[in-house]
Amino acid sequence: MLSDLIFRLRSIFRKKAVEDELDEEMRFHMERESEALMRQGIGAGEAQRRVAMDFGGVEQMKEECREAGGTRLLESTLQDLRYAARGLRKSPIFALTAILTLGLCIGANSAIFTVMNALLLKDLPVAHPQDCAR
Repeated sequence: MLSDLIFRLRSIFRKKAVEDELDEEMRFHMERESEALMRQGIGAGEAQRRVAMDFGGVEQMKEECREAGGTRLLESTLQDLRYAARGLRKSPIFALTAILTLGLCIGANSAIFTVMNALLLKDLPVAHPQDCAR
């Protein structure tokens, strides 16, 4: 479990090293498969062509490996946050307006809920409220 978390964090923060390892692993598997075909008597060029066809697109295979790693959601979220930060930096007046509006709305919502909770939702602090009605 901990090693899986470490792998995922590493694949996010050390993307270049992970991509290099993925390239090396794909190359290794393709070479091994090609060697196995050559041992069966198939020429080197034909073996490499068959391996490339069997594997499909190398980039597609690498994409499947990346998705299997389970970091795609976090990577896209971080990418979206960076994009949003760049957009807010380009228009600081809009950013300030949005932040102030959200702050005021959240504060007003909290205040209204506190008042409604105290007046309507909580029971009165009376020992026997049914006796007070008489």
